[in-house]
Amino acid sequence: MAPDEVEEVRFALSRPRFNDWMMPPVTPGDWQELEGEEALATVLSVCRWISMNTGEPNLAQEWSIDRVRVRPLACYEDALLVEFAGYADHSRPGLINVILIDEEMVLLDGNSSAFHELNMTWRPKLQTPAGRLDYLLLFMNWVHGDEGRFHPIGSPEELAARLDPEAGFRIDPAMLAPMRELPPPEDATDGTAQFSGTVLYGDALFVTNMHVYPNGMVEMMDDEPLMAPIPVRPEQLVGPLLVTPV
Repeated sequence: MAPDEVEEVRFALSRPRFNDWMMPPVTPGDWQELEGEEALATVLSVCRWISMNTGEPNLAQEWSIDRVRVRPLACYEDALLVEFAGYADHSRPGLINVILIDEEMVLLDGNSSAFHELNMTWRPKLQTPAGRLDYLLLFMNWVHGDEGRFHPIGSPEELAARLDPEAGFRIDPAMLAPMRELPPPEDATDGTAQFSGTVLYGDALFVTNMHVYPNGMVEMMDDEPLMAPIPVRPEQLVGPLLVTPV
């Protein structure tokens, strides 16, 4: 990246367009916002690696990145999840996620192939309940179907972040359940973990049962519709940027 381009990134990070993040993290967790030189170094490192190894354009310039936050991943050894605030068409705010692991990086783009390729080199850590849940939430939030992501919704606050605020929609909190791991069947021997929880897909809420296999494969076993349609603000994946209207 040329010196003038580095200065453009430094300026953007020093003066974000908004006073706060415009969207909650795509995947919940213990996030830490980076500032100053630490934020700049992270953006430059990710942009250089992604550009050199994937052919993607400069993320910072292509998507006008102006904020950075990070959190550790319980589901991979010594891995960080990095989230950037950026803009589609230089105006619509959204989020980009990159996994940093063992000096390499994976740009999440809504396709399950990103996880399959990652797991061929770095086997996910699924030996603990925390690792299995972290992996499932990451996978469901970043593997998209025709109607978007399979967004686990465990509280009214999480749902409110996706709703059209002018719709005045309310829901009984008892209808929402966070993803939780179920006790394994007595005859289980293959290490498959089973989860149940509420999921928002498109404009519909479901209760879903999910399987997480030891090799990192995830499968939805069944679902029970709860409510549709719900007045959500539709998300859109623009390249690697997850955009929600504000």
